[in-house]
Amino acid sequence: SWLPWSTAPWRQLGEAQLAQGDSAAAQASFRTAIAKDSGDWNLWFDLARASTGSTQATALAQAKRLDPRGPEIAELEAELAAGGTG
Repeated sequence: SWLPWSTAPWRQLGEAQLAQGDSAAAQASFRTAIAKDSGDWNLWFDLARASTGSTQATALAQAKRLDPRGPEIAELEAELAAGGTG
């Protein structure tokens, strides 16, 4: 309630949820953060890490569009291309 415009609390919550293995909750938190700032590539990348399938592909593509040279993005793309789960 102190920073209603900030994405940081939602991103931190999503990171904690993802670390605990709650991907669905993490996705919801990252989506809330994205709704506040859809131009932050980190949020899209986090959503990609928390997702699978077409949601993951869409989120990763958006992260790459916003930061085409991001090494984290290239690393996740390579992992997925090699058959990793993300």
